[in-house]
Amino acid sequence: MKKILISPKILHDKYGQLGQFLDLSWASFFHKKAEIFTWTPGKKTYKDFNFDGLVLSGGNDLYSIKKNKENLIRDRFESRLVELAMKKSIPILSVCRGFQFVNKFFGGSLTKVKNHTKKNHNIIFKKKFSFFKKKKLLNVNSYHNYKIKNLASNFLNIAEAKDETIEIAYAKKEKILGLMFHPERKNLSQIPVNRLIFDYFNIK
Repeated sequence: MKKILISPKILHDKYGQLGQFLDLSWASFFHKKAEIFTWTPGKKTYKDFNFDGLVLSGGNDLYSIKKNKENLIRDRFESRLVELAMKKSIPILSVCRGFQFVNKFFGGSLTKVKNHTKKNHNIIFKKKFSFFKKKKLLNVNSYHNYKIKNLASNFLNIAEAKDETIEIAYAKKEKILGLMFHPERKNLSQIPVNRLIFDYFNIK
């Protein structure tokens, strides 16, 4: 069974303690398909980075947008995870905030967007995509307040919403798939969304 490392949210609880939170929807999404793991930013060694895939999940803002401790810790931690995954040629799935992060990491930029929170909308494929060949349109969820303004040069724009917001992009050399929607949450096109992710990670 494939082993997938997921980087969760970092937040303060009601007592002011800093911790991690992983949406249980990820456990349901990969149920019987892959084992999921999380690491803490306090790890002292990364020698056991032996996974079949890395997921940069949603939640939090980038530190460049909101300068607080949890965003700074997460940005630094995920920078290290991305570097390790690329070094070992491990595929990366970046979701919502994760996509924003890798786009910024490689020199892209973000801007505010309206009407993309708690919505469902169609996205249309602009390019043929090796991991998704059957449909040209998907109906997906939307939970973000920022969109890709300038896509980093190493990414190819794969699919957009009607308002030309980039929803899927792919960096072939770095093996990074970016999604602005959440595959682990309910999508009207859930079956093809599942197939897209499982094919990407080569999960049968």
